[in-house]
Amino acid sequence: MIRRSSQEWLSLIQNWQDSHLSRKEFCKQHDVALSAFQYWLGKVGKDTTAVAGDGNVTGFVPLSVKGTRSLPLVRSVLLELVLPDGRRINFYEGVDVQFLRALLS
Repeated sequence: MIRRSSQEWLSLIQNWQDSHLSRKEFCKQHDVALSAFQYWLGKVGKDTTAVAGDGNVTGFVPLSVKGTRSLPLVRSVLLELVLPDGRRINFYEGVDVQFLRALLS
């Protein structure tokens, strides 16, 4: 087997992704040990690096946004009052004690 640099492995992985071949078939065609290929495939996934179209390694993956939507703001309930009739009042930030007394009276 041929000893390859990390740049060569990244290029091989990009070629495999573009080829739409199975890992086994790609490795057979390129004289690559399947176990080594899978090792580097896992390493690249953990590394979060990508191969740009020109073969250079970059820390960013190309991203295109098709549309935007607002996501609801998720906040934790700091205080929950459960009234005798089962209704609940949730507070998401600190509340003055005087306000609580007035609310409950």
